[in-house]
Amino acid sequence: KDGQYYLNYKTYKDDQALSLSQLQEILTTAQTEATAKQQQLSVLVNGDQSRPYGDVVALMASLQEAGLSQVGLLTEPLK
Repeated sequence: KDGQYYLNYKTYKDDQALSLSQLQEILTTAQTEATAKQQQLSVLVNGDQSRPYGDVVALMASLQEAGLSQVGLLTEPLK
């Protein structure tokens, strides 16, 4: 909601804001490690509906640059 990025992975918890470049660097390293083990890293994106679509596109492009192909978007049911 506040335009910050958060990650819940290893020592990173969802109370520590990261820049998009930090997030990409962390996930690039994680994907490289997973590939070395013949595994695929999966990422679930949970965003706030008030964020502009361009922010989501920037995040998705960054995830793609990090080598991630298993990306899902968490959604809430319509009311």
